[in-house]
Amino acid sequence: MDTVTLAVELDTDSLSTSSKRAYLADLADIRSWCASRQIPGIPALTALDAFVYLVEQRRLGRAHATLRRRRTLLRKLIAHGSVAISAGELGMVEDRFQKMGDDATTVLVVSDDAIIRAGLRAVLTDSRAGCWTEESERLSRPTADFWDYVLIWINYRHGLDPYGPLRHINSMGSTFTAQTPIVAVYTGRLTPMLQLRLAEAGVRYAVPHAWLSDHLHLLAEMLDTASVPIQFHLDTALAMRQRLGLSLSGTIDALLSAAAEVPAVVWTGHLPQTHLPISRTEVTRLRRIAGELAGVPGPDFSKYATSAKRAPETPEWPRVREVVRQALNLTD
Repeated sequence: MDTVTLAVELDTDSLSTSSKRAYLADLADIRSWCASRQIPGIPALTALDAFVYLVEQRRLGRAHATLRRRRTLLRKLIAHGSVAISAGELGMVEDRFQKMGDDATTVLVVSDDAIIRAGLRAVLTDSRAGCWTEESERLSRPTADFWDYVLIWINYRHGLDPYGPLRHINSMGSTFTAQTPIVAVYTGRLTPMLQLRLAEAGVRYAVPHAWLSDHLHLLAEMLDTASVPIQFHLDTALAMRQRLGLSLSGTIDALLSAAAEVPAVVWTGHLPQTHLPISRTEVTRLRRIAGELAGVPGPDFSKYATSAKRAPETPEWPRVREVVRQALNLTD
């Protein structure tokens, strides 16, 4: 007998046979759910996992008594040290679970700013939505497809990139972004190249912070009724690439990842190439990445039609630098 089952056996020893059998059945159900979510086992459960589990059980129509008993089981496992969740974390899970409506829309709020997370959680929870908040680098793969919406605050600097959370959304893969509508909230300018970054990260809607601040009371209803205003819907990445004169294949993020490896002044300063702290070899490498991985086209061959000089096969350096600056919103 494993230690988790033994803990439940000992803790329910004084109960009736039927109650003990019910707790063991609950334990088996949680184990089965962990396996379906590719979670290693009950000891690996997080507070987020517990929240998702309880909401899914409610959606399956489990009786209130069953849900209460399973929450009690989680408390017993915590008391025996059989799960990593703390009693305080489970209390937070139960509070959010009890406040949400039975058929509530579920929203994952992603922000690296604690104040933003707390504010949006309060607004959504008060509207009886099922809300969880997380930092971008702590996004969970096992429960990624659970949410009705992901609301991501993109303005948070990670090194050179003022939109650092987009990297973590990208790292979740296309399966996550294809299944879950992602709403990006942003401040500042929404340049065409930034729109492309959002679309390639799987973002479907880009809502300005100023508009959301004025309509915050409508946020839960807007998500619940899938009525994000049409002006905030993003076009497809392929359509944007055509308009921007880029190849239909590739991603801007591939170029930005390489751009982050060289000194920031290469992109932020206004020095000529000969005065930048970057070698010719590195420039050549970045030009190749821009062409092969980001889809930035080479120069117009007609410029070289009457010249003995051979046209370069990779995009020219000023064009590569322009693309990076636009994607990072560094343009004047």
